[in-house]
Amino acid sequence: MKIEKIASPSTIYGYNKELNKFFDFLSYVNILDINLISTRIIRQYFYYAKDNRGLGQSSISKIIAIIKSFFNYLEEEDITVKNPTRKIRVPKKINKIPSVMSKYEVDDY
Repeated sequence: MKIEKIASPSTIYGYNKELNKFFDFLSYVNILDINLISTRIIRQYFYYAKDNRGLGQSSISKIIAIIKSFFNYLEEEDITVKNPTRKIRVPKKINKIPSVMSKYEVDDY
């Protein structure tokens, strides 16, 4: 990844850390061959990460992007014949509307 896109060391570290957690999950569910990873298994990992690691939606979206990027790389390099992340979409981020101070709060400020 560092050669393909000049990424910062902290980005590379974060990607490696998250991919290692994904690989640990695959080992836990007894998936030892990269070609046996299905869309269903990947989605199970997202639920596992959300429930067991207490992650919020933005963290899950980041994990989805990391895993999709990893499988895109494997596909481009002909390391795997299928990309199980093709059907998985990164959820759109919901922007919260900022709270606005009332006229009285502004006057008191």
